[in-house]
Amino acid sequence: MTKLARILLNFLATIFFVSNKELFIRKNGLKLLKFVLLIYSYTPFKKNNIFFKIARSDKFEQYSDLYNLISVLISQDKKLNILEIGIGGHDKEFSGGNSILALKYMYKNSKIIGLDFENKKFLEDSRIKIFQGDQSKIDDLNNIVKQYDNFDIIIDDGSHFVNHQFASFEFLFKYLNDGGLYIIEDIQGSYVKSMNGDPELAYEKNLVTFFSHYTHCTNSRFIIKKLEKKFEKYSNFNKLFFVENAILIQKNSKNISKKYPEDELYLSLEEMNTKKKRIKDVSGVIKQNINNR
Repeated sequence: MTKLARILLNFLATIFFVSNKELFIRKNGLKLLKFVLLIYSYTPFKKNNIFFKIARSDKFEQYSDLYNLISVLISQDKKLNILEIGIGGHDKEFSGGNSILALKYMYKNSKIIGLDFENKKFLEDSRIKIFQGDQSKIDDLNNIVKQYDNFDIIIDDGSHFVNHQFASFEFLFKYLNDGGLYIIEDIQGSYVKSMNGDPELAYEKNLVTFFSHYTHCTNSRFIIKKLEKKFEKYSNFNKLFFVENAILIQKNSKNISKKYPEDELYLSLEEMNTKKKRIKDVSGVIKQNINNR
């Protein structure tokens, strides 16, 4: 909430003799925020990161480029199921939900589902559904899956503990639709022992090390047969982005390109030229009009 909005709401609370001013400010600040986001959602040339700025979400400061990118990767006009783990505000009453609200107005035809360890039911409306639970517990995640089946965008902005991030990903990724996006924020815990990460970058405790192992999956059509088993678990990674403090994965199972002929992967340049009936030199130029020379 902006300083000006807080001053205005504080003034109204005073003249109407409201007993709990802070609660009045939070509840009515939420209504004011929704109104401003609604107005912005109808402006031309809107950008995703500005929704977060209006909502005063830390996603604006940390992940502006990342969330502008997702508007290219997935249509905002479709009816989507969007799950965000971690709503913010900790145990403060009527606090948090900044990014949940930004997502609601960014994706005007979509269902927004939130999961938090604390009770954040005050955010619920016709398009927002809130669950209370622990992201590291399969039963709590399964409660959500039972109601929504599949998701198009999953955002992990939860506890930031690495073991929790791994647990959520391992369970939820299979419920991500083709073309869907899985975003893990605040991966700094991967480098910190107190967050169950590892400063020495161990595979099982560092998200960047773990996902780096599967970068070849984005080019699965070129992977030779004897290595397929090594990468098959995540062969549906279509795009994998590493940005500062976050990872984005786009899933694609249905439209995996036709496998590249394995025998051609081992041919020398001379052998490939013979097979393709062409002349490509070591500079990368394919000679044209050979018969005219």
